Amino acid sequence: MLIAHGGGFAGGHRRMKAVATLTATLPQAGFLVVAFDYRLLGLGHALADAVEDTVAVDRWWRERAAKWGADLARTSIVGVSAGALVVTAAVRRLGPVHKIAGVYGPYDLTAMAGRTETLKKRLLLGTARPDRVRALSPAHNLDLDVPVALFHGLDDGIVPVEHTLTLARYRRDHGLPVEVHLYDGVGHGFIRHPETAAARLLVSDLVAFLGAP
Repeated sequence: MLIAHGGGFAGGHRRMKAVATLTATLPQAGFLVVAFDYRLLGLGHALADAVEDTVAVDRWWRERAAKWGADLARTSIVGVSAGALVVTAAVRRLGPVHKIAGVYGPYDLTAMAGRTETLKKRLLLGTARPDRVRALSPAHNLDLDVPVALFHGLDDGIVPVEHTLTLARYRRDHGLPVEVHLYDGVGHGFIRHPETAAARLLVSDLVAFLGAP
């Protein structure tokens, strides 16, 4: 399983705590985990750079998976926060993916509005044209016919839950498999605190999703 960290817009040590929760708990459930970094979206790099890094990690992993006894046919990918945007944007260019999981990801780039957000779009995507921004938003184009699970706190003030709901609606409208897990009373980054009930529940839900046939 490949996991892309969150915090890709801002950096900082806090982004790794969420991935640490997953890398500490998923192996206990029998998963082989590879957590990877990518060029940060908010530090002078575009989404395309992060996608290229994800493709490189996927290639690296598939060349070595057999050595670790991994089943490539069950390779899943998980993205946390900005990492969820990155992996859903990159997934078409990866090898066969068993399942996709996104944790409080900003999937709908069309939701960015205003002059400042127009600048961000140009830096992040190389364009602010509405049609191109929509075409680059996973919330409007994640049409791979593989199981997808989305996880989001209902009180997220950084990446509103509408990002998850829009992506889920797109997949349902196109008859594609998707499940949504929403958590009351928690905001962005809540799995940085693995001792909390919400974080434990998310990990349990994620394990159930990834482990199902």
